[in-house]
Amino acid sequence: MTARVLLPSGIPPLDRQIGGLAPGRPYLVSGSPGTGKSVSCLEFLDVAVQSGDTGVLLTHDDPADVLSTAAFLGIDIEPPLVDGRLTILKFQLDFIRRFGRATTPEEVFEELKAMIGTPVPARLAIDSVVPFLEGGGASSAAIFALTQFLEQFGATSLITYPGDLAGLYDRRL
Repeated sequence: MTARVLLPSGIPPLDRQIGGLAPGRPYLVSGSPGTGKSVSCLEFLDVAVQSGDTGVLLTHDDPADVLSTAAFLGIDIEPPLVDGRLTILKFQLDFIRRFGRATTPEEVFEELKAMIGTPVPARLAIDSVVPFLEGGGASSAAIFALTQFLEQFGATSLITYPGDLAGLYDRRL
């Protein structure tokens, strides 16, 4: 029997609890505003670039704010941004409207894949999943398309959801 190789998440409490992440799988982090979801994304990507891997952050935040937050945390993301090991993509202001008007959700993910380029990064952080939930006309189809995209993309992924799911069931997720 082969031992399963786990990757460090970069999030110390999570690594202590579960020992790391299975490569190539998506993970959902939920929590109320201010609980550290965006910080978790930065830590998740930092551990990748520190080990020589690549990462992409898809976010609502302005890239300058991401840089400031990372600097505050002691995470120096400027060198990996300059040398291409880290990419920050910002949701366009009209993303939800454009996503809702797309003929199929898959065409939006094809555009995202083209923006990310090749080779596929080792890690992808999506902070947050809300635009995909609100933008898809039939949000279950949008989430299914996101799931398909993540599965085909193959990167270890961290997706945030701004709400507490403890004891709740959101059928879209």
